[in-house]
Amino acid sequence: MKLLKEKKAEKELQMIFGLFILLIISLVVLSLFFKFTEKSSGQLAGAGEEWRKKAAIEKASQDCEILCNQIHDDNTLIEFCKTSYRVDWNKDNTIGGREDWGKWQFCEELIPCFVLVDNCQDGKYTGKKCRSVLKKERPDAYQKLANAPATGLCEELDNDGAKVENGEPVLKDNGMYCDDIAKTNWRCRFGFYNRVS
Repeated sequence: MKLLKEKKAEKELQMIFGLFILLIISLVVLSLFFKFTEKSSGQLAGAGEEWRKKAAIEKASQDCEILCNQIHDDNTLIEFCKTSYRVDWNKDNTIGGREDWGKWQFCEELIPCFVLVDNCQDGKYTGKKCRSVLKKERPDAYQKLANAPATGLCEELDNDGAKVENGEPVLKDNGMYCDDIAKTNWRCRFGFYNRVS
């Protein structure tokens, strides 16, 4: 009987010891799991943020393309011309710097549709056409485009290389509004830097 009790006590002790070992192993596995998921969730968050920024750029371009395709009268042309987007183009977590993209320079604070879709309906509706129609029909929208990029971090874009006389851009022989060094600046190229009286 004593021997039986000792064996029973020994089995209980082995069971407790086994459970204790199992508990330690479980804690180690859980610790490794949480470290892995924490690292993975950080990577997923970064990937999600990158995707969100890329999606914002694509959405702005697609919205402008839709506005371009809908142009059939002065009203729809004005909507295309006056629409602009605020986008973190270079994905540096700030909106407001100078950006070079393709043949254009612009400020992330204000990117007009006629820059994002610069060949609207096979070149029929360019920034030059937008300047003309906005100056005539919507001087307030023209003024917004003329003023906004000249603030804050984008000040260096204002009148970048442009030749101006009496508040108007000087046309060159080739029809450009600016010196060749500044023609990538849409404000300069299309004359969106002078005031409407």
